[in-house]
Amino acid sequence: MNFASDSRFTWNIASDSRFSWKHIPGRWDNGRKIFWCKRGVEIFGYSGDVLTQSNILSQLCEVVDYSGKITSMKSGERHNAFYDLVQTSVDAQIGVEKREMTIFHGTRTNEEGSFPFRVWETRFDKKNGTWSDNEHIFPSELDVSESDKKIYPQVALVAGTGAPYFKSFRDKNLFEYGCTSRAIFQSLVQVIDQSVDPLTGGPAQAVTLGLDGSPKPVGFLMNSSCSLAGMIFGQTAVGSDVDWRDEDFNYINPSNLKRKSGAPKHWL
Repeated sequence: MNFASDSRFTWNIASDSRFSWKHIPGRWDNGRKIFWCKRGVEIFGYSGDVLTQSNILSQLCEVVDYSGKITSMKSGERHNAFYDLVQTSVDAQIGVEKREMTIFHGTRTNEEGSFPFRVWETRFDKKNGTWSDNEHIFPSELDVSESDKKIYPQVALVAGTGAPYFKSFRDKNLFEYGCTSRAIFQSLVQVIDQSVDPLTGGPAQAVTLGLDGSPKPVGFLMNSSCSLAGMIFGQTAVGSDVDWRDEDFNYINPSNLKRKSGAPKHWL
């Protein structure tokens, strides 16, 4: 999850698409890990338990899209409602071994005079069976040292088994490309393409939330394949309601799948 601090201000969540199962060989590289509301201003991502979290987040988005009561709440109230729903849903499991869970929830605030975005990290600790729910304060609280904050204003939250590799690539890419979305995105792509983490793979997926409107999914054209939310499909299915990007994170035109003329480079 990262915050792009150019003039447009956006919250972004990006992920790989690999599902794997404990004690079971094999994998599935077309799983969905990023969720967004079509009528609200909520975006979600997760790491850990795939089955539970992917179902819960899908349900949460449906609840938001068809509940005017929740969308009219203030940002903190909305998150508290989500937190209660997640806990209730997980606690409803019977005879199931609960696994580690981490959910990122990003939203746009509707409070005048405040920073336009908020983000929370909700975790279930399998070892002691407890929940934690923490808000991360941005842009002052970033995943870098105090001396580096002016250099790395985009970096926010990283989770999952691929996180250490991502951070290593990120440090190199920020030096090479500067503080751009390309540097952040390339770090994720490198973790996937170089197979440094056996639990990370499949196409990249992402969603962006701006200062107005609903969240917008990001589709990718890489290695001659189009993908959206982890699903790979033919070029005939490319739609114009999605922000399409290439392997360098440049905007591409959905009508011809070429870089848009005059499109700004690298920023989400």
